[in-house]
Amino acid sequence: MQPLAAPEPAPERRRRVHYAWWIVTASLVIEFFGLGFGIFALTASYPYLIQTFGWSRTATLASMTFVVSTVALCGPVVGALLDRWSIRPLFVAGSMIQALALVLLSRIETLPQFYAASVLLGIGMSGVTVLPNQVLVSRWFHARLGLVNGMITAGTMLGGSASPVLLTWISERANWRAAFLVMAALAGTMPPLVTWLLVRDRPSDLGLAPYGGEALEPARPRLAGALGEAARSPTLWILAVALFCGSWPCYAATKHIILYLRELNVEPLAAAGTLSSMLLASTVGRLLFGTLWDYVPARAILIVDYVLLAAGSLLLLAASDPAVRSVYVVVFGLAYGGLMPLVPLTVVAYFGRARMGAILGCFKLFYDGASATAPLLTAYLYDRLGSYTVPFELNAVLPCLALVLVVLLVRAPESREG
Repeated sequence: MQPLAAPEPAPERRRRVHYAWWIVTASLVIEFFGLGFGIFALTASYPYLIQTFGWSRTATLASMTFVVSTVALCGPVVGALLDRWSIRPLFVAGSMIQALALVLLSRIETLPQFYAASVLLGIGMSGVTVLPNQVLVSRWFHARLGLVNGMITAGTMLGGSASPVLLTWISERANWRAAFLVMAALAGTMPPLVTWLLVRDRPSDLGLAPYGGEALEPARPRLAGALGEAARSPTLWILAVALFCGSWPCYAATKHIILYLRELNVEPLAAAGTLSSMLLASTVGRLLFGTLWDYVPARAILIVDYVLLAAGSLLLLAASDPAVRSVYVVVFGLAYGGLMPLVPLTVVAYFGRARMGAILGCFKLFYDGASATAPLLTAYLYDRLGSYTVPFELNAVLPCLALVLVVLLVRAPESREG
């Protein structure tokens, strides 16, 4: 009798987990160490830099303007590269440049050195943060796109919640220079490893259809005329201005909250923990708002998010009360977290996926413009007025303006795919 051969695994079992979910896993790790160990590590270092060098808040926070302005200016370039070239070298190069910038930050002695390292940090982050990851998952998912965008941007907030506490803990026990070196080691090793193991540019590279798609996608998307048509639409610019206004309090608050709480005599680790807790709440917000997009009209979700941003900004004015501070962490954290996944999802809802990299790169100029100017203007107003009251009041006014723009001037998209 012939011995029985071992049974082959059923094909449906092998295909049960679509490879798109491994792409999400890779993006989560890359986001965790990218933006999380970039901007938020820098934010947690500000009290130590001010104490060490005696710089004003305007001079210190100008570094954030350099970082985010660099990311914003690189956005259209990165978007165009994503439409034409492989994403894998971009991830590796970005993480290595970011790690080098963090090493240089550990060795700064002057403001010009600080700013130069900040520019380099922005260049590195442009290759490993939100834009390339959002474009990547939009290629792999035609269903549950809201959920997966919420998931990968949640990775940013998880990294952001870990890095302030880690940097503060190391700084309190050793010094801030050692803390930057630890950040550099982590940011320079994990994303390249995950990229090499898991990242593939498109489902067609593995002979697959996108998750939720019915057939193999073409090797390259159809691009003709999409960017020019979107740029001629008033809706794009109204949504972009509203996004600028809604993004403003996110970056004014998160970049100053540790300094603000330290001024209120909150202990260093507790102040860093408040930022970390708010970023953890924003992780929930990213998952929640991303998931809602799969079921609720995009315009309605934008409106809810702007209302929560305004309410949370008002709560920050009374953050000396621990109870109010706890409510602020939840309300503002959910709203802040919800805004990021709504950026690419709004692009998909109103303009479709054709030439998404270029359109999203232009759209994010306004988002990144707010993140570049809000921390600096808040620092300038503090230095001039000696108080955070006026800049934090501005944080509550601007989301209300965004709300007016969306309610009065923007109609719902004709379909989920624009």
